[in-house]
Amino acid sequence: MIRAAVACILLALGVAAQANVAFVADIRGNATIEGNGRLNFLAELPAGTRLLLGTGATVAITYAASGTEFTLTGPGEFLVTATEVRAEKGPTPAKRAVIVLPDPGIVAR
Repeated sequence: MIRAAVACILLALGVAAQANVAFVADIRGNATIEGNGRLNFLAELPAGTRLLLGTGATVAITYAASGTEFTLTGPGEFLVTATEVRAEKGPTPAKRAVIVLPDPGIVAR
């Protein structure tokens, strides 16, 4: 009984760790997910994903919860974390944050 409970908890933790945190908003050039092949437009990315970009490639990664966008430029190796994209090799990603409206019902006056 205890083994079954521990197995359920470990399974739940594993599923939570694989939750998608960001998606590919734009892609140009050669980019792959390490160990998983070609990176595709609108691919959902869990934390811990490593991206490999070729020379001249650009990828925009957007975080759904915050709306923050990171633009990656190759060549380079990048790590998707829960809140940002970090360069492991190559140039630092450009960060662009969205403005939060105090009243989402009002877009323009």
